[in-house]
Amino acid sequence: LYNVTAPSQLAAVNITLNTYILISNVLVIMTLKRMGKLTIQHYYILGLVGSDLIVFVINTAAAVIEIKREVLISQALCAVLGISSAAACITTALIHTAMSVDRWVSVQFPFKYRTFQSGEKSRLITVTIIVSCFVLPYVYMILLHIFGYLVVYFDPSIPFCTVTSGKRGLFALLSCTAIFFILPSTIRAFTNIHMLIKVTKLQGATRTRTVKSVKTVITTLGVFYLCWLPIGIWLLWDISTSSHPNESFSYFAIRMLLCNSGMSFPIYIRTLPGFKEKFISMIRRCNARVHSV
Repeated sequence: LYNVTAPSQLAAVNITLNTYILISNVLVIMTLKRMGKLTIQHYYILGLVGSDLIVFVINTAAAVIEIKREVLISQALCAVLGISSAAACITTALIHTAMSVDRWVSVQFPFKYRTFQSGEKSRLITVTIIVSCFVLPYVYMILLHIFGYLVVYFDPSIPFCTVTSGKRGLFALLSCTAIFFILPSTIRAFTNIHMLIKVTKLQGATRTRTVKSVKTVITTLGVFYLCWLPIGIWLLWDISTSSHPNESFSYFAIRMLLCNSGMSFPIYIRTLPGFKEKFISMIRRCNARVHSV
């Protein structure tokens, strides 16, 4: 039986955040449904919707715990929830990295990319990459937990189950940080810097088309890095010291991370012209139906 130390008024933050995440992702799904044939980029967007909805379910459980002020939970279930919450966030990071690589390939090899995109195997390869982004973090973290490198504990200030290094040292946190945080961040930085350099050398319609693609990726990643910065500080804190961050910082870092799961719709509405057009068309149809009734 665990008691919650976070103020009960903060449950309103969780409920508001959850409502925002749900509405944002439902609008993304509804708009994509009206866009006809989906491109590779749209598949990655749907993959992000999947990880965001997992975060929504997990945060709903946290909101219920925060409202009830206590929770009776087994160690096994706490481990499942803790690993699922961490893995869902890692999945988001990996899909963002895959999107960056995809855009980099489209800029670096435009003709080969168009040929690939029009081929029958392109969808299968893209779906395989997205599924791998979901599966790999879960498998790796479960193995670390089984062998004692990763433990899950209930943090009453969040309030939820969270992961930390086990008795065998910092191997789990160091490896997860290196594989799922530092390496993807390095790849994203390289691909986006290279794309920016490439754009400055282009001319005409090719430049305009490429700028739109780069704008989408950079805006998405800019918001992503902003939301992930407090968690990055938390990881460094955990690795370099024997203590955990204070309760206020822990709560703030988790909420900032959760905010990333609701940013998809605002980003796409500002950076994807086709997405914006379909959304406006959908709103107009809904208004027309309401007035006709």
